[in-house]
Amino acid sequence: MIAHELHNRLFRLGCRINASNDHNMNLMLSAAAQPGTIVFGSSFTGRDIGLVQCLQLLRQNSIPSIVMT
Repeated sequence: MIAHELHNRLFRLGCRINASNDHNMNLMLSAAAQPGTIVFGSSFTGRDIGLVQCLQLLRQNSIPSIVMT
């Protein structure tokens, strides 16, 4: 829900943005992230294995991320 709201607001400001709550799509987006990309993530518990995997992949590729739990 938070990601989609952020998508709606940043899209209106002209930012290139994607939002997804599908773990497989998030992994693909994380693997394809290029330098200059910033990734926002959110989790109610902070224990979402799919989100943790995405963040680990982003960290390996030196892509900054902002996460809210």
